[in-house]
Amino acid sequence: MSLCLLVSLGAKAQNQDELIPIPNGSFENWSNGNGYSVTILVLPLEIYGSYTYPTNWNFPSFPIDETFSYMGVNVNLNTNLPLMKVSKESNGVVDGNHAVNLQSFKISDLINPTVYAIIQSQLDSSIANAVFPTVLSTGELDIMEFLPLIYSLSGGMSDISQLLEMLDELDMNTFIHGGIPLNGSYPARLTGSYKYSSPNGGDNGGVLMVGSRYNTTTHKRQVVGAGFSMGMGEASNFTPFEVDYFPLALLNPSSPYMEADSLVIFLFSSASVNAQQGSSLIVDNLQLWAGEAPIIDGISQLNDNQLSIYPNPAHGQCVVRFTNELPQSVKLYTIEGKLIQEVIPSSETLQLSLPSKGIFILCCETESGVLTRKIVNR
Repeated sequence: MSLCLLVSLGAKAQNQDELIPIPNGSFENWSNGNGYSVTILVLPLEIYGSYTYPTNWNFPSFPIDETFSYMGVNVNLNTNLPLMKVSKESNGVVDGNHAVNLQSFKISDLINPTVYAIIQSQLDSSIANAVFPTVLSTGELDIMEFLPLIYSLSGGMSDISQLLEMLDELDMNTFIHGGIPLNGSYPARLTGSYKYSSPNGGDNGGVLMVGSRYNTTTHKRQVVGAGFSMGMGEASNFTPFEVDYFPLALLNPSSPYMEADSLVIFLFSSASVNAQQGSSLIVDNLQLWAGEAPIIDGISQLNDNQLSIYPNPAHGQCVVRFTNELPQSVKLYTIEGKLIQEVIPSSETLQLSLPSKGIFILCCETESGVLTRKIVNR
């Protein structure tokens, strides 16, 4: 047996991916929110009605403190308007009895038409005419801080490197609180199913997950990884999707690896510059899968930055990047120890094609020793 496989022997006995619980990830449980009314003389006037939303999922609200005249009486509105349009979906769901339906909206969709007709002239036209995406998250949002991020995501964000570069400058504490505790687990990928429709076509929904860790030195919650899909276009039937998680250090070797202690998942009804009133994203059966942090000779590869592989888990292909020295040879083995590919790399990046689903062992022989990694191909 080769030295490489002796070093990697422990990989064969490791457990398969396990689930990290997402509270209400199949949207079976729902909660009720109260509407808001004011009393004019002795008569109630509804500003907005009661609503339902999936339990354990958060949505932004917009503070309103306005005075308007109604029937000769000055009426003060002092409330937090829920900025979302959500409903249960029961037809043909993937798991359980319900899915969640997020729809993009205008402010006029949320407020009593009588009241909106009165206060419309007092609203800034950019707000009155804007189409807002419904955003649900596993953490509590500050909408005023979060809106610039939404606009950046919908303005042509093309790859995960750009996203992480943008998020790296943010203090998560300024716009999000809470999230899914990871308790030492590595959030390798998020899976689920979706349907999408937009009135005029050209819109699309999105999913974003952001990993963070509290920095005890700066007292800020620092973004340390992310994954996203902003291309969830027209789909009349439930369609599976999968989003891989990328640590910041994997894409930027100058960034030290930090393990996320919390993960926030975001769902967007519109994630494009063509947001349309009435665009609908239906999501069901969200599952967050734990994986293993990459290992090199028993040490996390992200700590020494000698070797990175992405995505991992892979889907037929992956890219290997060497950051210190080029290996003399790169060998790919099955988990049973059969050599299936050998390459002598000529540059710092190497694209590998994986022949089948399963677990593979990558062995890189260098002058300094043997580097090993487990690759999971789905």
